[in-house]
Amino acid sequence: MDNIRSGVVFSEEQRFTQVWLWIFVIVSSLLMIGIFGYGMFKQFVVGEPWGDHPMSDTTLAIIGPIYVLFGIALYVIFRTTRLITQVRHDALYIRFYPFHIRFKRFRYDEIEKYEVVDYRPIRDYGGWGIKKGPKGWAYNVSGSRGVLLTFHTGRKLLIGSQKPHELVAAIDSVKQ
Repeated sequence: MDNIRSGVVFSEEQRFTQVWLWIFVIVSSLLMIGIFGYGMFKQFVVGEPWGDHPMSDTTLAIIGPIYVLFGIALYVIFRTTRLITQVRHDALYIRFYPFHIRFKRFRYDEIEKYEVVDYRPIRDYGGWGIKKGPKGWAYNVSGSRGVLLTFHTGRKLLIGSQKPHELVAAIDSVKQ
């Protein structure tokens, strides 16, 4: 469906782009897969106990595949995770895929104010992702700029954005 028919005025999709994060994810995944893959190969195929205090075959048969699958899942989750922000005529929509099955909807009449802000992801919110920090909730995947929403209830929500001024302009264009 094109943007005009769906009522989408602004759309932004962001992914994790931090080099240090990808190095960590890839190295961690490969280590889990490699270490336990090697251990299972050595103990089950070669027939030699793996390590100074080897696990029983049954324990390794349970634990080994769990670690291998976790290593694969870690990479896949980071590879597929994305933050989608949409300004539509009826509301602001956010989806942190794959953790949100559907878009979260924030009606404009619930929002008291919104503004472009610079923030410190680690200090203000504890990092990137779906976070709750001293300054409220945040949805972010990279960078240190975003749009801070303040609701009539006093609740605050930060939406990380690589295009915060365009996001605010889009909200301005549809908010009544």
